[in-house]
Amino acid sequence: MRFEQLADGVFASIAEEGDVAVGNAGFVDLGGETLVFDTHVSLAAGRALREAAEEHAPVRTVLLSHWHGDHVFGAGAFESHVVATRKTSELMRERTEARLAEMKAKPVEEFESTAFADIARSELPGLQINHPVEKFDHDRDFSGAKRRAQALTFGGGHTLSDAVLWLPRERILFTADLVVHGHPWIGDGDPKAWPGILHSLAALGPLTVVPGHGPVSGPESIDFVRSYLEKFNSAKTGDPNPYPELPWPEMWERNLSAFPDAAA
Repeated sequence: MRFEQLADGVFASIAEEGDVAVGNAGFVDLGGETLVFDTHVSLAAGRALREAAEEHAPVRTVLLSHWHGDHVFGAGAFESHVVATRKTSELMRERTEARLAEMKAKPVEEFESTAFADIARSELPGLQINHPVEKFDHDRDFSGAKRRAQALTFGGGHTLSDAVLWLPRERILFTADLVVHGHPWIGDGDPKAWPGILHSLAALGPLTVVPGHGPVSGPESIDFVRSYLEKFNSAKTGDPNPYPELPWPEMWERNLSAFPDAAA
């Protein structure tokens, strides 16, 4: 992983090709304690994230953005207070647990040449999910001697419940997979509601955006995903991929297969 400092005490943890992180995460020194946002896909990555965060202050709280394993499996490396939306907590017990069980049932060889190959060999048999112990329905403030941070949710877009982390003074926004560099995965979410959520995120006026996948960027990354969803919501099965140059081009057809009546 690569840790990128965004402000004094604010870091993005960026997953890069070939490592055991897959999705991005981050941490914020609130003053006297550190808040971690998402935890990567593996215990190894989660431990590295925890070690980096605790160089600044003890990690008291872990905020999880949504139920997908590439953002929550690493939470097992933390002994902290885990927080998520009420709906995400429910989805983790229903879907994350089921997906982890499916992964454990597969032969290790089936993970070769995938991002999960190292994890399958070293961690998967004993991997357990660290479930949220606190749930919120709207917003949740985290305040310390140094700064204030806010967990915000505008409903479900990428999944049926998504939360972001907003630092109002620094105008830094951690979006998780509501914003990505590449083709977003839409199949577990609501493509009709998603653009409205992105409108709400843009209205915050962020200067720095940490996406769920890809490099740190500015608000233009929000605008791009809105444009992508406009094209997707008017597309029909079989329509050509309008973004063949983006990472994960196969995702366009997978998304259309998940929503065959997207244009209806």
